[in-house]
Amino acid sequence: MSLDFVGEWEGRWAVRRNREEELTAAERKRFLKSEEMIPLTLRGDGSFCHKKSVDGTWRLAKGILNLVPMLLDGHSLTSMRAAAEEQGRVFRLDFLFDPFSLVVEDECLATPDDRKLLYIRYTRLYRI
Repeated sequence: MSLDFVGEWEGRWAVRRNREEELTAAERKRFLKSEEMIPLTLRGDGSFCHKKSVDGTWRLAKGILNLVPMLLDGHSLTSMRAAAEEQGRVFRLDFLFDPFSLVVEDECLATPDDRKLLYIRYTRLYRI
C-alpha cells in the first residue's frame, strides 16, 4: 500500500485519447449527457469507500490499485443473500462485490480496459 494515494478522488467518464471518432452516436450521446461524479475515498488504513455505498480494502501493486469490496450500504454479501432468501427472492447483485482495479496514469487513476472507448478517470480532490 502506498500512502501517496490516500485521499479523496473524483471519477468522471472520459474517452480514450485519440479515439473520439470511434464513438457510436449512442456512446457520444451518453458521454455528453454524463455529468456523474463518482466519489472514491482511499484511507491510510487500506480501506476505501466508492460511490458512498461500497466499502472494502485496497492495495497497490506494480502500478495497479486493487480494490476488494466487502460491504454494500453496510451489508456483507452473505447477509444480503440471506435477506433475499428469507424474502423468497434470488440475490442478483453479486457483481457489486467483485474485486476491481484502477491503473495509475500520471496523477490520475483509470479503469484499465483499453479496448473500451469510454472509461472512468479519477483525479485527486485532496489528500487526507
